[in-house]
Parts: sequence; structure tokens; C-alpha cells
Amino acid sequence: MYTPKEIDVDIMPKNGDPRLHLEQIISVIPRKRKWKKFVQIEIGGNVMKFRQQTTKDKLVAVYDRKSQMEPFLNVIYTHVCNLFGDDVEYRMLHALCNKDQPKPIYENIKISRIWVWNRDVREIDEHFSSLPKQKFIQLHMGTMTGRLREDSKIFESEVVDVKDVESPIALVIDVLRHFNGQQAILRTEYVDVSEIFQFMNRWKSNQSYQNLMTLEYTWKTPFFDLDALMESAEIKHTKSEVDPPVYTYDERVYLQEQDVFFYEFHSRSYIVREFDRKVASVYISNHRFVFGVWNMTEEEFLDKYSE
Repeated sequence: MYTPKEIDVDIMPKNGDPRLHLEQIISVIPRKRKWKKFVQIEIGGNVMKFRQQTTKDKLVAVYDRKSQMEPFLNVIYTHVCNLFGDDVEYRMLHALCNKDQPKPIYENIKISRIWVWNRDVREIDEHFSSLPKQKFIQLHMGTMTGRLREDSKIFESEVVDVKDVESPIALVIDVLRHFNGQQAILRTEYVDVSEIFQFMNRWKSNQSYQNLMTLEYTWKTPFFDLDALMESAEIKHTKSEVDPPVYTYDERVYLQEQDVFFYEFHSRSYIVREFDRKVASVYISNHRFVFGVWNMTEEEFLDKYSE
């Protein structure tokens, strides 16, 4: 564990044995007192101190003072880009726990996992505004302030996974309102059920979410008035005398492509998009809302699941 003013950065292989997907090629971490033996290596004209290799770590660069942290990261990132080129897909894991920590901006990052506390949400917006369209964004947040811009590049990511259980739910609501990608996983302490109602109406009217395939929203504090939500959203249902449709989907949980969990939900409830009559199954409980789009019209859906 590191103090909030320290940082641990890992460079890991993209492919290979899935059992070794956390194996590190190189790490940049603060020096520990128990480490005694080091070697000096020149990278990009900079002499850096490395801890001798162990069975656990491939290569570990260490810094003695906080002021060395950001220069070390930039040197190593530039060196990696020179080695592998600009066409390689780079990924970032970063923790922003304190306001005086640097916010890394690396041009080729397309997959990001950021743990962030005690920040203004606009700083996250600024970070992604300097990056290309993201394939995957995972944000774990706490005690955040502010709102995302309506043109935030976070909304354009193919997949977003946002956990915000210590802050007001405003940021998750921003994602729920404006997300334009394929999959969203949202987790909060509370839920504003009216936002789920508006989400379904916007999808049905084709105002938004044309690219969305699945959405999962979970919250800790239960909501009980499910019947009112079902009625107000004009949710339809398949016949009760037949088995409910089973919607299956995969959910990416980490930076690696192989880190995917497969889920399913059983639900007779569905809504229909007016534009093309496509169907989306919905599942609603006291703690969870799940939404999945079928590649079927309502007529095709009922032919398959009402017999």
C-alpha cells in the first residue's frame, strides 16, 4: 500500500497466457527501505535506478523523491513508444487520490482504468479530452464534485464501468443521460428512479442510445415502488404461461480482452423502439436495472418467445 502522494505504475503484456495477465514487464514504484541492492540503467539519456529482478517482478524502477515520479513516468512511456511504435495499443492504470498528484496525458491510450478521489469531475473530462476515443473506461470514484460536460468524451467510449458510491449520483446520471457507446455498467449508493424512466423513454423514441446494447445499473439503497415504474414506462410483457426470455451478454471487467464475465437475466418485461420496432428486455428489482437489446423486431420476438 502506498500513501496518497505516491504512485505505482505497471506495464503489462497484452496477450499471452490468461493466467499471467497481471504479470508485470516493468513497474515504477516508490523506494522501500528494505530494498538494498540496485542497478543503474540509462533510458532515453536518463540514468534510472532499478531494483534487482525477483521471481515476482520482471523489472522495477524506483524513485526516492516525489519530484522524480512524473519525469520517470514520461521517460519510460517515451521509451516504450520508441520500442513498440505508435500503432501499439497502450493502456493506463492510474490512481488519483490527492489534488497535488499529476494527471498523466499519454497520446495513444485507448483503454483506461482510473481510481480517483477528492477531485472535480472536470479534471477527468480534461484528461479524456486529450485522448483518442476510448475502447474501455473504468472509473472508481469517491467524494467527487462537479458535472461532466454534455460533449464529454467519456460518453463516446465503447464500454464504460463507473463505480461512484461515496459521492452524489450526479456523475452516473450524466453517463446514463448522454452515453453513446455499446455497454455501460453503473454502480451507486442511491438511485433516482425517474432517470431510469427517462432512459427507457429516450431509447423507445430513438432520441438517444442508438449504439447501446446492454446497460446494468445497481445501487445499494433499495427502491420499492416497482409497479409504478413498470406502469409509467409502459413496459410490455410476454405470456406468463411460457418460460420467460433469457437475455445473455458478456461484461468486460478489466483491461484485458479475456477478462470477460458472461451473464444472463430472465425477464418477461420488454420495451419497443418506435423507429424500427426493435425489442429490449428489461429487468428491474429493488437494487438493479438491466437492459439488453435484441436483434429482433417485436413481431419476431413474440413469435419466438410466446409459443
